[in-house]
Amino acid sequence: MTSLANPRRTRALRVDPRTCPVVMGIETEYGILATKSPLDVQKASEVVVDAYEQIAHKNGMPGGIRWDYSGERPLDTNAADDLRPEEVAADIDPVTRKQLPVMPLEVVRLSQQEEKFQRAHNLALPNGARFYVDHSHPEYACPETTSALYATACDVAGERIVAEAAALAGASPNDIRVFKNNTDGQGQAYGCHENYLLSRKTTIDDLIDSVVPFFVTRPLFAGAGRVGIGTHSQEGGFQISQRADFVEIIRGLHTTVNRPIINTRDEPHSSPDKYRRFHYIGGDATCFPFATWLRLCVTSMVLRLVDERGMPNRWRKLRLADPVEACRTVSRDLCGREKLELEDGRKLYATQIQLEYIHEVANCQHWNQEELFALQQWQQIIHTLCNAREADKCEPPAELADRVEWVARHQLISTYLMRNDKDWNSDLAKQLDLRWCDLTEGQGLAAALIKAGRTYDMNLIPLLDEVFVDSVLDADRHFDALVEDARYYAPPTTRAYFRGELIRHFPGLIPAASWHSIVIDHGDEYCKRICLADPLQWTQRLVGDVVEEASEKHRATQPKGELHAAKTPASATSSSINELKDAQELGQDSGELRDQLGSKAASAQVTHTVGTQLVVEKLTLAPRESKGIRYGNLSY
Repeated sequence: MTSLANPRRTRALRVDPRTCPVVMGIETEYGILATKSPLDVQKASEVVVDAYEQIAHKNGMPGGIRWDYSGERPLDTNAADDLRPEEVAADIDPVTRKQLPVMPLEVVRLSQQEEKFQRAHNLALPNGARFYVDHSHPEYACPETTSALYATACDVAGERIVAEAAALAGASPNDIRVFKNNTDGQGQAYGCHENYLLSRKTTIDDLIDSVVPFFVTRPLFAGAGRVGIGTHSQEGGFQISQRADFVEIIRGLHTTVNRPIINTRDEPHSSPDKYRRFHYIGGDATCFPFATWLRLCVTSMVLRLVDERGMPNRWRKLRLADPVEACRTVSRDLCGREKLELEDGRKLYATQIQLEYIHEVANCQHWNQEELFALQQWQQIIHTLCNAREADKCEPPAELADRVEWVARHQLISTYLMRNDKDWNSDLAKQLDLRWCDLTEGQGLAAALIKAGRTYDMNLIPLLDEVFVDSVLDADRHFDALVEDARYYAPPTTRAYFRGELIRHFPGLIPAASWHSIVIDHGDEYCKRICLADPLQWTQRLVGDVVEEASEKHRATQPKGELHAAKTPASATSSSINELKDAQELGQDSGELRDQLGSKAASAQVTHTVGTQLVVEKLTLAPRESKGIRYGNLSY
């Protein structure tokens, strides 16, 4: 049984002062099938999410808590960028031009029936993640991280949690199976979305102009591969990207209709006067951890370059004449022989466009070791594809099969088809395509290659100081340690740490949580909502000692075996044992917060009670005269 205390996080965490980390995350909708049951996909997804409770308790963890939708208002970035700075500060709605309503700091306590109803199939987990049903699919949204390697570990951890939940929920007679893919081959598509937090200073127009050619050609190294051509796989064949056939427009707000290359949803889950969340919906759900890591790391570098330096002139000349059609061209051109027409009339290979991005990124001098390693791998892959085209090879280069998932998928399926004298339109090709991404134990072909050591060793990727390193286990196996850690614990370098630790240690006191706030039941008439507006605050380095001390004293008050007992009413609690100082008023930058914490100044008081539960009596994170949080910028 896993202990609530994490013995592996023994070394102090440091953030490289030379670099500003990009907060990132990934969310994946999983394909689902109940093969021996009358369950429809909606109900099957619900029982999978509900199975998490059993998994958590089996591992000595609390189950998930209710997700809090308060303050979630997705708007079109185009409208938000029209606001003047003073309108942003005044919380003006970019659509209605009226002041946004207040999200109250005082929260009404729900009845047990209301709590159960609102909690259904939508959970905030103790590892900082969100697990829920979205459009009839189980979806796992990873917690915020500041490292592509840790984000990948969180994605793999989520994959294992979903697979374990499906196996538990699918025990006879249901036989539920889940798949890490993006289309059922019959016209339905579901997403794997990436999120990168950028500054508000860069306009959405500059971002789109800068990165559309990059994302159109990114499947060359980030595609998962797919059997079938067309949204309904109406033609036989193999293509590089799962999502290319479903792209309809260049930019837009929607994710399920009129799917764009660049999604303009403006929902930063943080202060929008400071940040924007770049929400990319066109990526493939990759089963190879290396492919996931490379696309996250490279994409964050490209976006960060634009965010910090503006749009490079070389990239201005890469505007495509028809980006939507170019997505399909790239996806169906396995040998890289088709040229893409640019807006100025020139024609370039997809690899040439990628080389233009590589050139600018390589000229930057401030990348960390992980990013430099990603740059090296990115260059090697694109140059290998260039060499294969120049050598007039008619097959994807086999030497990339350990790193580029679509190459490995094509290689394996084509080998089976040749042995059985079948073509790409056969049932065998479709069955193998589905088997590739099957998460059922012993069924997945991608999983078999990983287990056999046929894919790139993730432990060769440099581990940054800003991500914990296991000082107990063999340091050469750090990725395995990261994945195991991410199953049970939140990333240490973002606010996810504080959110996850409160859920993990004090589940009876946390009625609800979201990305940007958490609700605490402190025993008064109303619960207290804490705003977690800045993703780079509330980290292990800033509040870890306080949380650990609080949890240790809380555990000491609990009867053996009753750590997660039901919460006792506040009126039944006796007296406080201790007050701990822990955070500082938000709205300040991380440097100011660290200074305040260093001098022991704090504005939160956490109180322990004799009995079964810790009760928060005061958690004053905002000025006392504050009456609520604005939906828009989450300021007090």
